[in-house]
Amino acid sequence: MITADTKIIDLAHPEEVGLQGRENRDAEGRPFPHIVGSGYLPQRSGCAVDTYTASYMRWESREDVITWIRSFDHPRALRPVFLDTETTGTRSFSEVIEVCVLDERGQMLYRSFVNPTTEIEPIATCVHGLTHRHVMHAPRYSEIHRELMRHLDNCVVVAYNAAFEMRLLKQSAQCYDMEFPRLHTACLMNAYAKYRPAFVQQADGRSRRKVYRLDEALTNERLGLSIGHRAEQDANCIHKLFHSLRTHTV
Repeated sequence: MITADTKIIDLAHPEEVGLQGRENRDAEGRPFPHIVGSGYLPQRSGCAVDTYTASYMRWESREDVITWIRSFDHPRALRPVFLDTETTGTRSFSEVIEVCVLDERGQMLYRSFVNPTTEIEPIATCVHGLTHRHVMHAPRYSEIHRELMRHLDNCVVVAYNAAFEMRLLKQSAQCYDMEFPRLHTACLMNAYAKYRPAFVQQADGRSRRKVYRLDEALTNERLGLSIGHRAEQDANCIHKLFHSLRTHTV
């Protein structure tokens, strides 16, 4: 596994040592974690997600997002994969009950229902429509963990609300005392908030940056897609949104 702080020196191409191009750095000149050999060092902000990921991408501006998207054209960039899950709820003991991973072209890499050790909360069923009947014959998370991680390792895992997705996968692994690997992650929800900046007024009179729901982002970009709160359909929406932004930044 190539981790965030791996340093590779290619003596066959000494002109590339250090990779001194803007395509491997953000708008402020900081190296990207997913460019192998960029010199990136993990940054820990104190947020929980930083403690169990190799990198959790953050952006300060629209320019940052555009530079990040363009960086995937770099020959040494880890490739993006697109993840979505459905869960038993949002609590500290909630688990994954459906997961889907698509590759850069939108092709299916992995999809499975998961039979959890805890009950599916009614409020969660109201969102995704899944009940125990749908997952009762599915494998336990411990049975799919190794195969799922094979598709996420050495990639950039792009999700909409990536911190939540990573937390729920980690919690599912912890139910079986399984080690959860440190993955490179990027939250398209946070990226889109910087890409299409808007501010909303709060009750106290202060304004805050708008965080778009996935369906709002799809509508804004005129993609003609709708979310279904099911793993495969929503992973496809995330993939299409990412590539729409990628096309517009070329």
